[in-house]
Amino acid sequence: LKSVLDAATGVLVLGVGLDGRVTVFNRGAERLLGYSAEEVIGKASPLIFFDPVQLQVRSDELAARLGRPLRSGEVFAHRSVRDTRREWICVRKDGSRFVLAMDITAIRADDGRLLGHLGAGHDVTQRLEHERSLREARAAAEQAAQAKAAFLATMSHEIRTPMNGVIGMTSLLLDTPLTEQQREFTEVIRQSGEGLLVVINDILDYSKIESGRLDLERAVFDLRECVESSVDLLSARAAEKGLNLLYHLDEGVPETVTG
Repeated sequence: LKSVLDAATGVLVLGVGLDGRVTVFNRGAERLLGYSAEEVIGKASPLIFFDPVQLQVRSDELAARLGRPLRSGEVFAHRSVRDTRREWICVRKDGSRFVLAMDITAIRADDGRLLGHLGAGHDVTQRLEHERSLREARAAAEQAAQAKAAFLATMSHEIRTPMNGVIGMTSLLLDTPLTEQQREFTEVIRQSGEGLLVVINDILDYSKIESGRLDLERAVFDLRECVESSVDLLSARAAEKGLNLLYHLDEGVPETVTG
């Protein structure tokens, strides 16, 4: 049995008798804690391997739950019948610390008498550090997303105000005497401004989606007018390339659509 335990150098195995002294201390325990088996077996209490502040806190919690003071080592052994793994802050011989995930099992004789307890555990410090880094990265990403949404909302509001001025001025300009070409150009400016305003409102909607405050609506719109305005926006670019940009609506297409 000792050979098997010593071969498990990556696992700390710690046995404790009913007198509260160490009975088993394998090579994994020597490697993780820095003590030799000769120093602790039959001589030391396992309490010297654990952070005293954490021990006191957990002892007080367990004593409050049980409604009585704890017996020596009961803070470890109480949960052994439930096979519950717990994480403990351990203190090495040189004073350095690590986190140990440990399972504790009651050791009994054939007649059921309790002989002691055996704990087996491994160092989970790096795993916990990795999990902490992931949590911090996630929190930073969430904070960045919130900052982005706030920026989009603020920027969109700031752009929408002058765009309303552009659209308003083009509407007033259309009410003045204009040549046919001037009227056509002004109308494109107005439609472009309204199109940009739609984009700005979409950006505001995206920020609302991220904050969970988006309300969807159904609206009736003129399909022909929608297509014509889209073609008008692209016609100048098409003309620069020597292209004729046309559209065709089938007779069966409705004039108004709900979307």
